[in-house]
Amino acid sequence: MSIETREGLWGCVCDTGLENLVLCSSDQDTIFITSGMWATYVPPAVDGSHNIEFYPCPPDYCSCVNDVITDVSGTVCMYAYTNSNPDLQCSCNRRGVLCGECANSSSVTALFNRCSDCSNHSFLLIPALIIVDVVVSVFIAVLNAPLPEWTYPFLFYIQMAPYAVQYFPLSFSTVGKYLYFVGSASSFYFVYDFCLYNGMTSLGGSALRYLPLLTGAATLLPLLGLKLCMSKRRSTIKYHGLWMIVLLSFSHVVYTSMSLLNCPSITDSNGHTSPRWFVNGEVECFSGSHLYLGVAAGIILLLAFLLTVTTTVLPLTQARHKRQWVTKLSSTLSFSYRDKCEWWASVELSRRIFLIFVLLTFPRNTTLVILVLAGILALFGHAHPYKHRLTNISEVAVLTNFIILLALRQTPYVIDEYFQFPSEEGEGGCGDNVPRGVATISWILLPLYYLPVLVFAVLIIARIVLYGAPPLWARVKKIKIRRREEGGFHDNSLSMSHRRPASSMPTTHTSLRIARGVTHGIASVIRSNKKKKSWRNNGLELRATTADDHEDLIDPFL
Repeated sequence: MSIETREGLWGCVCDTGLENLVLCSSDQDTIFITSGMWATYVPPAVDGSHNIEFYPCPPDYCSCVNDVITDVSGTVCMYAYTNSNPDLQCSCNRRGVLCGECANSSSVTALFNRCSDCSNHSFLLIPALIIVDVVVSVFIAVLNAPLPEWTYPFLFYIQMAPYAVQYFPLSFSTVGKYLYFVGSASSFYFVYDFCLYNGMTSLGGSALRYLPLLTGAATLLPLLGLKLCMSKRRSTIKYHGLWMIVLLSFSHVVYTSMSLLNCPSITDSNGHTSPRWFVNGEVECFSGSHLYLGVAAGIILLLAFLLTVTTTVLPLTQARHKRQWVTKLSSTLSFSYRDKCEWWASVELSRRIFLIFVLLTFPRNTTLVILVLAGILALFGHAHPYKHRLTNISEVAVLTNFIILLALRQTPYVIDEYFQFPSEEGEGGCGDNVPRGVATISWILLPLYYLPVLVFAVLIIARIVLYGAPPLWARVKKIKIRRREEGGFHDNSLSMSHRRPASSMPTTHTSLRIARGVTHGIASVIRSNKKKKSWRNNGLELRATTADDHEDLIDPFL
């Protein structure tokens, strides 16, 4: 298709072979394009050449318009480009390159980057988020309990599925956004989409997404350093709390960093080609404020890559290290995996990095995302990395459900969605929201979308009912025991100065206390050995474990 530039004429010449072009309107000013695409005119016009370029529009940035276009199913809401007013293709309160800039003095919301009228009443939620993140980080660090193995498949789905369905029909996003809230909450970020302060930009919103990372680092690193300095027996320190926080926040941080570096080359209406930030096309990459955030994002991605490499190397080389803290860190990483898959923690991180890269680099290529998930499914189905069979089955089932969900999205259907049409009162104005109901395909997709979350919730409730929630006081008692053991072998049950007279102690209670003291004594002797001891009995290798390891193994929530 080309646009003729003779004076007084803005006519469209339709080229049926041009990708993403559906048809032209009779007014010779509007073309209808593929759903979810953004179009721009590229001068100078040359007869016989294509002077319209198409780019994927960020999720919910572009709007379909209800024109008199019918098929066997009725009126269809289609995406359109109007040459006399290009911003008509943008959603409410949006304009500019990729519809990335907020219009009418609106501000960006915290989660979905929607342009909304805003006040400063919600600004106090930012320090509130910092306080909550500090409290949660300290609680997890003090509790220092491993993340239950059976939660890994569901955690991956909760974190990644909201990113994979961003280009689903708008009618799906109106009822499918709640899983995004759950994933955001699990990453220590806001649990709802709202405007934080008046004048908030896309760059400001991206910077705020690093708050959980900065808060966690500022809280955990001093705590870990203090514990290492004050502990007399560093070999007994475990890192389960640190690994839990990494696993919960990793996807959120990587997605934010890769989004900041997502800079496609775009030619604007003036014919100037430059790398533009995909989240806000009006921002040129690595210029102004984006330069600082881009450098920070690059450093964070480098650290994420080094962390992934470390989780691979440490478990494979722990036998060569004589330092006990290396062995303890390696055992933390391999805690949920069977003996031949000690390094599988790196796969947990790698699959998140690779899938996020594909989702951002090829934003509308659902087929490629399905192929990536199929590869992950084949890898986990073949390796069976987890210790328990049910967890391996859950992993395969959740990934299969994920693939079916995306495959159904590829089926042909009529776009029947909530949409917004621009008003004729002025540029950038907003029309009314016209509810057309949820598309039929969305009612099929929604049960599959929420099924893993419902199963996850049922499993949590079932475990609480069957086993009972681990009481906090029991965890606190374990922490006190660890601290006493780190200071050296000392048990009050064997100290004559602190023991009650034998006559005042029941015989059974005395025996239990003496047995517990002997158990702690044996555990302390085992910890003092720098080399691991193993015995072979009938071809089975039995590894000596500490009392703390036994405490974790008998926890019904693991």
